Amino acid sequence: MSHSPLFASSLLDVPRPFIDAVSTPIEALGVGALIFERPRRPSTTVVVLDHMRRGIHLNRFAPLGLVALHDIIADCSELHHAHGVVLISSRTTSQALHHDQPLVHLAHSMLHNAGLKLLDWVVTSPGEIYRPESWPNSLGSWSPASPCT
Repeated sequence: MSHSPLFASSLLDVPRPFIDAVSTPIEALGVGALIFERPRRPSTTVVVLDHMRRGIHLNRFAPLGLVALHDIIADCSELHHAHGVVLISSRTTSQALHHDQPLVHLAHSMLHNAGLKLLDWVVTSPGEIYRPESWPNSLGSWSPASPCT
């Protein structure tokens, strides 16, 4: 059993849109799982949160990269209360990619310049869930009562 905060709650407790705060990475993953493709294909699911961390939008894009980031920003720009996003990458291979660290910094920078916070990035693959670490605003700072700041 893992003692990671990623597994601090159950996937059965999916926060309701516009009502419940998304307070943990597993809750964000539970929300994102609502639109996961089966069979698995490489993609990026975006959970958009308001300033109170309530889910306000959910969408799926191409695998995370420059083009997908532009599409994500364009999609979020149409939302009046978008404040932060959780990115969930679905991959068909079970290995971390060498470009994950530069990619998370690019995503953080581009989203920040668009007025959005990158709250977390969770990568799912067959038999594995991980979070690329060592970036500003890491999800370790999530707490149930704290709004996106």
